[in-house]
Amino acid sequence: MLCLILLSNVLFAQQNIDFANYNTLEKVSAFFNDKSNKSDFAYGYYKTYEKGFWNGIPVENVVLRESSIEFSTPSTLTNSTKKISEFLIKNYEEDVVINKDYYETKYKINTEGITLTFDVDIDENEQISEDTKANMVIVFKEIIDNPLAKISSKIKTNPNGTDYFLDLDFFQVTPKVFLNGIPIYQNIAKSRYINDDNIYLNRYILNSKNPITLKLIIEPGNDEDGKSYKTILKNSYIKAILESYNSNGANSKKRTIYDNQQYVTDTIVENGKTRYSSYPGTYNYGKKNLEFEFTFIPQVDYEVTGWSNGKDLRKEKDLEQKIKKFYADFGDLIINKDINKITELLYDKYFEFYTANYNSGEKKSYDDYESWFMAIDRSFKTTLANETKLYISDDGKLAYLEPLDKSTNLKAVGLEFIKDIDFLFYIDEKTNQLKIIR
Repeated sequence: MLCLILLSNVLFAQQNIDFANYNTLEKVSAFFNDKSNKSDFAYGYYKTYEKGFWNGIPVENVVLRESSIEFSTPSTLTNSTKKISEFLIKNYEEDVVINKDYYETKYKINTEGITLTFDVDIDENEQISEDTKANMVIVFKEIIDNPLAKISSKIKTNPNGTDYFLDLDFFQVTPKVFLNGIPIYQNIAKSRYINDDNIYLNRYILNSKNPITLKLIIEPGNDEDGKSYKTILKNSYIKAILESYNSNGANSKKRTIYDNQQYVTDTIVENGKTRYSSYPGTYNYGKKNLEFEFTFIPQVDYEVTGWSNGKDLRKEKDLEQKIKKFYADFGDLIINKDINKITELLYDKYFEFYTANYNSGEKKSYDDYESWFMAIDRSFKTTLANETKLYISDDGKLAYLEPLDKSTNLKAVGLEFIKDIDFLFYIDEKTNQLKIIR
């Protein structure tokens, strides 16, 4: 909820101001640095206005801070909320994300220069009326001159691009998912808990030419004390659904690729009487594990290079040690605060990720840059996994090092802060360099 502070002694009735003119951090800063506009309070620098406009639309209760503008739509019947919502959809067509829930509808826009949130006071089933109230916060961001930060500004958003997901619903089993021989998911399910997960597959899909093989290895789950069951339980099950749909939510397709859930029945005899107990479970119980494979050719709307120009890693000597050294060197870069070298190493990974997800969603590459910058700034030590297991993809070009004695291969540690770091690697055929690609 937007918190607006209105103080009568600093209230200015400059109602003709269109606050859309303050559309960059530089312009906002200039406004505050102007002596005639500067107000110094214990809360920080801010200026309040009773009424004004935003892109020609009436607004009120405006607060200008050093790097943001906050306002609400008028309580009078002006249709301001509807006009603003229409403006956002029209002018930020590729960037606007609309989330609806039972008490409000939220419009979110994230660009290189601003983060905008527009909270509308309607639930998911309501329509905006002429007197609907709303609040907006626009935060102006510093433009970062870094190649990684600018990726999302270079890639065109494609709301019609096809996304692939693997949906898992499971109970009292531990599923492991491999994609073309590389582990991409594991979850240890405890007793009494029903689990569901959604795995985004596009990051592992290079094009619409090469087949994708998903392999599920299903092992027994754990009891409440964290101890693994010896075999698959009778009252356990797992369902895996391959789902595809456009980034805008249209053209949804679902295909169940594995489902061992059935209703099993126990015959119970007590005091000479027989009764029956039925519950969700599987007739595959009593086994050490279950395995299943499914191959499909994805129909995506992009093509990325990925690891296709990589060497056959099955012939590479000391690959595991080379990857370990890469993580150690990467940790040194973090401690040395070398943000430029780090983002250089990460560039291909993020460029292909935002290509594969059609540059859609709320998160963008400048958010990733900010995340890494904060991690580097806050970290004072790193730790490495010692015991590891090497996985190489079925085509021999992609490598993953599974940490066995730690949760991740590399941890950056700061005060009340930990960043887990894991990558997928390939070796470029031309340069013979070990490179991060996912």
